[in-house]
Formats: sequence, structure tokens, C-alpha cells
Amino acid sequence: MTRRAWPALLACMLTACVSFDRVQVDEPITDAQLAALQPGQSTLQQCLAQLGAPVEVFAYRGDGMALLWVWQDTAGFGLEVSSPFGGWSDAAQFDLDLTDRTLPGWVLWFDGDLRLQRLRRASLGELLPRRVRAPTDDG
Repeated sequence: MTRRAWPALLACMLTACVSFDRVQVDEPITDAQLAALQPGQSTLQQCLAQLGAPVEVFAYRGDGMALLWVWQDTAGFGLEVSSPFGGWSDAAQFDLDLTDRTLPGWVLWFDGDLRLQRLRRASLGELLPRRVRAPTDDG
């Protein structure tokens, strides 16, 4: 087989799909919604009435909690390529996702009395609590 035949053979073995994806998750939190919330005064009930249900709830300082809201409204092109490679492998596949994955969000922290302590807006990566490994006996 000549060197010029390899690209044609490879093209016959691969399946490719180009797609345009639009992803919308929840609604953004507006400045007007947040203006009604006051650290040290607003209760969990008031915050939920303003913002709706959170995406995630985390433990905070023992008896408190942190609530996370995120939203997404992205669009972009994606490319998926796969090949069956006969009987010696089920399939080889990779995805290239060109949509923006930096989700904006808010976290609100509440004390044990379920009163708002603080709030912060940032990207999802900055807002999620870091996982800490529990210490082991061997070091």
C-alpha cells in the first residue's frame, strides 16, 4: 500500500460527527434578587424565596450549611470521532468540546441558626469546596 492510500483508508475507518450544541441550565441570579439579602439578617427561608432551590448543599462549620447556585447558557461546536477497529477492540473514541465550561455561580453560607453569614459570586471551580483527604495512620 502506498503512502498516499493511508489517509483514504483511515478516513474510511473513522466515523466523525460535527455538532452544534446549546446548553441552558437554570436561570442567572440577578442583582435585584441579591439586593434583598443581607448577611447577618436574612434567613434561609428568605434566601430560598428570592433565589429558588440551590444546585447543591454542603456542610459548613458543623451545624451550618453552604448553598450553591450555578447556571449555564453556552453554545458552540463539538467534534466526535470514533472507529470500531474490527474485533480486537470495541472502539476508540475521543470528544472535542468547544463550548465554554466556566460556569458562573453563587454560594451563600448560613450559620447553625440558618441565618445568612456571607455570599460570594465566582466560577464553579472557585466556589466548590476543596476535597481534603483524611489523615491516615501511616503518614
